[in-house]
Amino acid sequence: MFRIAIIGASSLSIGKKVIDEILQEFTETDLELRLMSLHIDHTRIVADYARRTYPCRSNSLTVLVTRNSREAVEGCQVVITMFDIGGFRASALDHKIPLHFGVGQCIGDTLGPGAVMRAQRVIPVLDGLRRDLEELAPNSLIINYVNPLGPAGMVFERKNWHRHIGLCDGPAAMLDSIKSLLNVDILRFKLAGTNHMSWLVSLEDKHGENLYEELRRAILNPNIAGKERVRAEILQTFGYFCSESSGQLSDMLPWFRNSETSRKSYLASGYAGRTGIYPRVNSLLHKQLGQMNFLKTAKPERFPVSRHSLVRILRNEAVNKDQNKSSNPIFGNVTNKEGRISNMPRSAIVETEISQSSGCWIPAATTQIPREVLSMSLTHTVSNELMTDAALSGNPEDLVRAMCHDPITASSMSINSIRDMTFKFIEKQSEWLPQYGDAHSFSGIDIPNLPRVEKTVFDGESFVDQVIRQKFQ
Repeated sequence: MFRIAIIGASSLSIGKKVIDEILQEFTETDLELRLMSLHIDHTRIVADYARRTYPCRSNSLTVLVTRNSREAVEGCQVVITMFDIGGFRASALDHKIPLHFGVGQCIGDTLGPGAVMRAQRVIPVLDGLRRDLEELAPNSLIINYVNPLGPAGMVFERKNWHRHIGLCDGPAAMLDSIKSLLNVDILRFKLAGTNHMSWLVSLEDKHGENLYEELRRAILNPNIAGKERVRAEILQTFGYFCSESSGQLSDMLPWFRNSETSRKSYLASGYAGRTGIYPRVNSLLHKQLGQMNFLKTAKPERFPVSRHSLVRILRNEAVNKDQNKSSNPIFGNVTNKEGRISNMPRSAIVETEISQSSGCWIPAATTQIPREVLSMSLTHTVSNELMTDAALSGNPEDLVRAMCHDPITASSMSINSIRDMTFKFIEKQSEWLPQYGDAHSFSGIDIPNLPRVEKTVFDGESFVDQVIRQKFQ
């Protein structure tokens, strides 16, 4: 029996996707799924969905539901994490507080002041889970979807838990898009960087012909560049293409949100850069789907083979230890302690193609990040290190330093204002930040309501309706 625990199993954003991928594709062995969430009624609906949708697996599938994470993980081979500490209330504050100080964010889950605070909320919980696993499942693999993935991986490494992978579909989605854009079925490539900022180092067709110039022309076509202005500008200026959306990238670099001129020039609608779209979409998703009742009639979704990194990892763990037989790459966020991304620190968590070696997952090949974009990846890594320092120490001055090194915060605020914002965060999010105790001594600023993000329409439907349709129908 292969046992998988899912911590945060009632996740709206990826819970159903993970269930579908596991139950459709991972058929090599009898399976026990242990679904854990504090929202037990919602988790029972997720469990019922798994049993109803995959009846053909009834003899080889056991689904258990619990509110107790220790009960969930005991004796498991794999633990999948997808929880969100503070939920939609915390996410709204991640955006509302910086906006009061003049810093807008599109997503705010990787870099940006919201991401710094997200790290403060999730790292202590991940570290507590690591302690439980040392006792209850000492050989298990952690597969983490909880953002920010960089600091999450760093806390595991610092505490000597080396069997962990951070998973994100961004690189695979980017390569699928490139195949479609260039009308090719097989690509040869190198990709390396940090989560949500991995760089396409090289790109060739199956015959070894360089496709980068063809990609450049396609991306800089006004029909595409107009929708992906930030990615197009980075490609045009620095010569390399990045894995993530323009909205995500605009939160991570100092040039696109620091003035009204920059915002008007580069930030497009929806996830292409609109300020505050992430909490707004999540809030509406929660209102419409938060009770999980949509799962009572939902149908399973099939995913391209290129997106099956999770299943290929599970197969390796279950039946193919230390073997990587799939022709499709597995992308993940893992430690660089062996220095395979040779111009990145060994303490970095890097996003690249990965493989298994002696029970741990590491970069599959040796490469370098191009020097034209290296400083961006190094800045991301330093920010990740400082976020991790602060979350583990509970020292508010460490948190101030992490905020000061955040690129979009530093490009828009003075150090004194950053300090004020940091203590306002500690005050307003104190219920999720036990490590900071009574450090929230600064309370003289009134934070107004987050301005409403105007409705954006694509082909007759709102952006939010489009997200709901694509994710859940």
